[in-house]
Amino acid sequence: MKVYMNNTFSGYYPGLAAAVVVAENRQSAAAMFSEILNTNGFYCSEVSPESMIEVDLNKANVYLLADGEY
Repeated sequence: MKVYMNNTFSGYYPGLAAAVVVAENRQSAAAMFSEILNTNGFYCSEVSPESMIEVDLNKANVYLLADGEY
């Protein structure tokens, strides 16, 4: 399994929101993310696999998912 992040969607309040998805590949991550967004009332178009950013688990790093800037 791989870890992906996405911060290209709007949350409940103005500004960006962020999410983390665990999936086998980018396409599965995008499909799962689209489904959960729609299930939770965000009603977005299909999430692009290219918008899913893979987290490199072999390298120490910090990912700032959303800083409140919009």
